[in-house]
Amino acid sequence: MSKPIGIDFGSMHSRVAVFENGRANVISDNTGRSQFPSVVEVTHDEYRACHLTKKDAAQRPNTVYSMDRFKSDANSGAFITLAGKDYSPSEMAAVVLRKMKETAEAYLKEEVTQAIITVPALFNHRQREALAEAGRIAGMEVLQLFDSVDAVAIDYAYQLSKRGEDQDLTIAVYNMGAGTFDIAISDITIEDDVDIREVCVVVQTTFGSMNLGGDNFDAIILKMWEELPFPDSVRNTPELERLLQEQLDIVKPFLFSRSGFNDEFPLNSLQAACPGQNLRLTRATVKQRTEGLVDNSFFLCKEAREDKWAR
Repeated sequence: MSKPIGIDFGSMHSRVAVFENGRANVISDNTGRSQFPSVVEVTHDEYRACHLTKKDAAQRPNTVYSMDRFKSDANSGAFITLAGKDYSPSEMAAVVLRKMKETAEAYLKEEVTQAIITVPALFNHRQREALAEAGRIAGMEVLQLFDSVDAVAIDYAYQLSKRGEDQDLTIAVYNMGAGTFDIAISDITIEDDVDIREVCVVVQTTFGSMNLGGDNFDAIILKMWEELPFPDSVRNTPELERLLQEQLDIVKPFLFSRSGFNDEFPLNSLQAACPGQNLRLTRATVKQRTEGLVDNSFFLCKEAREDKWAR
């Protein structure tokens, strides 16, 4: 029997891994790519996973960013209409899962028939069933749908157990994804019992939001830039939308890599569309504009903590 694979089905990107030599090995394709846009494109009654970024997908009429649509449509039972044809959320998700399956098969040199898939902790029963069906459409038996925050806690406990020390601790997993936010508090106990080492992970509480994630941060930055004094000939045009998305993709690595709050980053992609302006961005500005979103996540963390201690 072939090895089961693990799939992280994400709002922006998906990844696939296999457990080898005592650790999870994230698989790359033949181009060296290890994360794949969760995008499906429909052309001439055929649908396929594609390597478009979210920015590019927004410019193509018959593409869907799988997880974003999956969350809402799988919950409501709605269908997705692309190129004049209706598709179920499971069919769209299956395209991305099949891409993960094929990537793993190329690496393992064998057929893959089983998978474990991580999902947002707040996925309801209907959404989980739809994703399990997507796995079956993609040609795999879904052994388990795992909350992503629980998977992190279990992996952390496993890594601790390899150190050979007894442990008794409580951890919090804070997961700000592209389209969802989860916070989970878990108790971990690791101890020797005769000839085996017992690792116990108990998830005590999980909170979060299906409407809070990196997309919200992106939207605030884009809204901030839309307030710039662009000429009327440029404002509200597809070209400006493309430039805004392009600049956002360039800026985000800067925001993560620089430690100085007042380091300035030139907005070169927008400069040509806004002549006469000295366009700059600092981390301090972004922090000020987005602190409400961070506060919302901390409020959910506080609720999770209070729920944990109330048990």
